[in-house]
Amino acid sequence: MSHFKAFFKSDGGNIALLFGLTLPLFLLFTGGAVDFSRYNAVRADVIESLDAAGLAIAQLDAANGPELRDLTEAERIDYLKDFGRDFFHENFSQEGVVEDLAVDFDINNLTITPRASGRLKTLLLGAFSGLVPGAADFTYINVNSDTEITRAANGDTEVALILDTTGSMASDGRIEDLRAAAREFVDVLIRADQTDYFSKVAVVPYGGAGRV
Repeated sequence: MSHFKAFFKSDGGNIALLFGLTLPLFLLFTGGAVDFSRYNAVRADVIESLDAAGLAIAQLDAANGPELRDLTEAERIDYLKDFGRDFFHENFSQEGVVEDLAVDFDINNLTITPRASGRLKTLLLGAFSGLVPGAADFTYINVNSDTEITRAANGDTEVALILDTTGSMASDGRIEDLRAAAREFVDVLIRADQTDYFSKVAVVPYGGAGRV
């Protein structure tokens, strides 16, 4: 009987017992700190690459270069989306880390909205969460992000081109260059879709004087 009393009164080994019970929680929080630090770094890179791709799309669309001019509106959107995806992947430095990565863009006359989704495999959190009964499975962390680019030139646009047609433009191909530049300017400014906003261009030839 005395042996049982001595056993129940003994408090030796309590530290080791408590350490064993709290170790899984300690490892879980430590793993969480490491993996969430990685998550924040990856997500920041995703957002930065989305912003860069969205701005590149806006610039390409506004330039209205020869690769876009003869496309239908649907073809134009598809071309811009493919261009944006390529631009994103060229700038995103975490390609080998994010699994099931998908990038898409919503494009209209007012805004460009880049979106990305994927999942990041954890280094420690997933393994350590299995040590804690009832803990959620953190083998992967979802990496979802979107941003929005507002087009700078929203609204009706009216422009007057005053073109020099004096005698000095007759030599060295100057008048031909002027015509080509004026056509390119109009192609960039005037969009096929004039639904939400309109664009107007006036051409004023300038000889000895301009008559408006």
